[in-house]
Amino acid sequence: MVEDEACKTFQAVHHRVEKEIKMATINAVAEWTGSYPCLCRGEWKLYVQGRDFSELLAGRGEMNTAGEYQSWHFEDNWMEVFESYQDGLKYPEWEKENIDWLSKVAADPVVAEEVGSRTEELYRAVYEAISEEDWRHNSCGAASKPNQLGRCE
Repeated sequence: MVEDEACKTFQAVHHRVEKEIKMATINAVAEWTGSYPCLCRGEWKLYVQGRDFSELLAGRGEMNTAGEYQSWHFEDNWMEVFESYQDGLKYPEWEKENIDWLSKVAADPVVAEEVGSRTEELYRAVYEAISEEDWRHNSCGAASKPNQLGRCE
């Protein structure tokens, strides 16, 4: 009898700890499927707390997160020129620009249960995940991820 009570208590504590650990971790993973030689042809994949939210990003290209990007072009003498530049919105401005679909992620029942009232942390985690994969079109038709080059021909 005492053993059964101890087992039930252990299971209850274990379940509570598992839930607290799950709530402590916000898991956001983003992927841009485009790759060399045509980085600009791809689609966004977004997973938050294991749920697929890719449909919220359907048809989008650059996500305008802040970062260092590269441009590539030819000079008049056909010399290739690579230039780095800073572009995009830092987190607070980016959140304001994207709140329409971000709020849909936060409203998902599974995400809402696991994240609770930590929507700011959730939005920041999504920003960071997307920022790692964000890229830019360049005027010559090439596209670049931060510090990488891809060419669309």
